[in-house]
Amino acid sequence: MSLLRSLERSAPQELHYHNCPCNVLSCDYSFCPSGLCIVEIAGKKILVNLAILDRRMPWGPDPASRQNKPPLIMDISPGLAAPRLLNAHDLPHTEGPDNAISTVGNSRLYYMTSEICDMMTEIRQLIADGERVIEKRRQWHSCWCPATIWGCLMGLPVVFWSDSESEKRTCLSDQADSLWEVEWIDGEARLPVYSFLIPHSLMTASLKAFLQRWTDSIFDRHLPHQSFYMLQTRVSPRSRPGPLTSL
Repeated sequence: MSLLRSLERSAPQELHYHNCPCNVLSCDYSFCPSGLCIVEIAGKKILVNLAILDRRMPWGPDPASRQNKPPLIMDISPGLAAPRLLNAHDLPHTEGPDNAISTVGNSRLYYMTSEICDMMTEIRQLIADGERVIEKRRQWHSCWCPATIWGCLMGLPVVFWSDSESEKRTCLSDQADSLWEVEWIDGEARLPVYSFLIPHSLMTASLKAFLQRWTDSIFDRHLPHQSFYMLQTRVSPRSRPGPLTSL
């Protein structure tokens, strides 16, 4: 279940009542709260909070923002035998040197990660300058993937990327392996604030440690009556829409 599909089941006033801290995908808002903006990318409208985004992602202009790590980028291109992480070097390796995955030595993966980060920095600036419809540009040709952009603007810790123009063709199509659905739940309202999918083959101890670190970083202890928790559920790919279309 994607964040969009979860939120579509809730009335807009519920979203504002619970003061959802994330950037929310929605096509139904006729208004926009102060400090937020609605941006259209590939036919879908995203409610973006640049202030929160700059505190969590490295797309912002100030030095503090640039110190943030980008989300983990999961490559599910159809030509791969299995999904992989483009920037596994950003993981906190907990499995020892024998099992630690590094992409620093793989120039192609490292370069692709850099290209995606550069694209997101440019998109963030376009939004700050008042652009409300973001279209594919020539300099983004090799890294453009709407699902990646949506996930980055929503502040998710992991995002999908594919080099295929087809949203239905991924390397997960030929796999019977399960997916993990990770949800960050508002226990009081029993609603997911964040929700995203991770292929089972990438759900390692290092990635779980990364998710826990991300959870700790977004938990605001100054807010009263918080009862947030992280829920991880193994699901069948056939019971969920494709990762590139589920947002």
